[in-house]
Amino acid sequence: PLTELDDAFYAWEDEHRTTEDGYGYGWYVHYENDIKVLSHYGFTTGFTSQVIRVPDLELTVGVFSNYVGRNRNIMHCANALASIYSQYKVPMPIEILMKKEIDLNGISSGLSVYDKFKSDPKYKYEKTTLSFLGAEYYRMEKLEVAESVYLKAVEEDPGYFGGYFGLGRVYRGFGNKEESIYNYQKVVELGTDEEDWILEVAKQALEELTQ
Repeated sequence: PLTELDDAFYAWEDEHRTTEDGYGYGWYVHYENDIKVLSHYGFTTGFTSQVIRVPDLELTVGVFSNYVGRNRNIMHCANALASIYSQYKVPMPIEILMKKEIDLNGISSGLSVYDKFKSDPKYKYEKTTLSFLGAEYYRMEKLEVAESVYLKAVEEDPGYFGGYFGLGRVYRGFGNKEESIYNYQKVVELGTDEEDWILEVAKQALEELTQ
């Protein structure tokens, strides 16, 4: 029988519990291969953490650090452990595999790993995957690597704004004004209902670049 506590572990819509992806009472809820996965990531002064629970598999993973600020490495650690200890019933985000390969053997090898495993059910690919990975290298100021990842993102999904936004930033960093303008214009053209701030950044960049 369900208890009131169970309400925390379901997503809610219009005051009704659903079995869809969403947010419960303090937990993000999503389903991987019909398995419910609960997670929460957060940071504040003095720490960053990621917790993942897979109730059906009686599996809980917690990663805690004294790193301050958003850090996808913490998320990668938790996701990798959840995948390994579930024997890949919970698929591993393919960007984890790619990042390891890129750091060890270079960008070409990392993109080859993507092409090889993107359809493997042991690994998870989302439309944001390559854009997020490109952003990691952009933040590390590895612009050439970020460029290659963003170009792959555009190739894989030319109707998604993420790769163009990344290329706009990268080419601006390179001092390539023409290419930067083109890619920011693509962001505005495609639009996004998910991240309004990205549209504002793109519009502001275009205003500055075209003055």
